[in-house]
Amino acid sequence: MRNAYQLQFIAKKTNHRLILTNTRNDRSADLTDVIELMLLGVRPNDQLELNLHLEDDFETQDSSQNIMNDIEQVLVTP
Repeated sequence: MRNAYQLQFIAKKTNHRLILTNTRNDRSADLTDVIELMLLGVRPNDQLELNLHLEDDFETQDSSQNIMNDIEQVLVTP
């Protein structure tokens, strides 16, 4: 995955644990692990699932949505 380092950067700047799952091949990757992200094998029409694991109770829905928007932007950028 060409954008693995950008996804790793997003994961490192948040307090969430972020797991991306490719439903086509049933592989998951922690966004902090570039090797896992490269092995995820994402294709343009794949259905991906993002799981956010909150590290504290003070995170708002807005910050979670911002993280998801950042990740979506990385994935749609060629």
